[in-house]
Amino acid sequence: MKNETMVAKHIKQHATKYAEQIVDRIAKVMNLDIPDAAKKPAQLMYQDFFRFLGESLEQEIYRVPHEWLVSSKENAKKVVSSGRDLASIVANYPLAREIVTDFVVEICAECEQDLYKTSDVIRKVSAMFDNNVEETFIAYQERKEEVKENIELQIDLLSARLVKMEDYVYLLPLIGTMCDNCLEHIEEHLPKVLIKQEVRSILVDFTNTVKDDNWLKYYKEIMNAIEKRLDAKIMVIGVEVDMLPLLLTNKEHTSNVTYCSSISEALDIA
Repeated sequence: MKNETMVAKHIKQHATKYAEQIVDRIAKVMNLDIPDAAKKPAQLMYQDFFRFLGESLEQEIYRVPHEWLVSSKENAKKVVSSGRDLASIVANYPLAREIVTDFVVEICAECEQDLYKTSDVIRKVSAMFDNNVEETFIAYQERKEEVKENIELQIDLLSARLVKMEDYVYLLPLIGTMCDNCLEHIEEHLPKVLIKQEVRSILVDFTNTVKDDNWLKYYKEIMNAIEKRLDAKIMVIGVEVDMLPLLLTNKEHTSNVTYCSSISEALDIA
């Protein structure tokens, strides 16, 4: 117990020094040229690593310390936010784990800790690395979802912008998946634009929309929203011929809507 406590206190007391040493050793073994701006965050991460390792050994806790779980999660988010792909992020974990394990074994030997207790320390190090990898995968997946949602939002914002084609004739291009965001965008922004413009004809282009199971539902809602806010001729573009029978059954707006095969055809009759 005496030697084990000595190891725990030794690691905690020298956490900052060991963090600097381990980052330098990892850089040397992996032949990495780490700039100072990147070296400092790495040192801080390993400083936390050694401090939490020492505390868990001191308290004889086998589980990964809660504080390290929190720190690991935050670090994983920072790493993933750097924009690097997942393969490059996790590629260095196995060798880094090996280098840190050897480093910690050297510390145990200096403190004359027996082999059995040293194996406990190695298991602790492995558990902390496993947690770090797991949090990195989770953070990467969450980041992918955030990026996906952001892209979808940007598509919604790009979609449904009135484009002037000629005097009194405007194009309303719709992009991506028809959804509540797209409908709300039209309902909110179309009236603001129409107040400033005199519109004789509007070309509603569905060419670049995703024709999924909800498309027909949102098509009807979007067309109804446009007609309620616009007293003008409406030309619909980008609808496949085999879908027209379904659309023509919507008696609410068939009288004021013309279906065209292209923008040029729509402009000819606008």
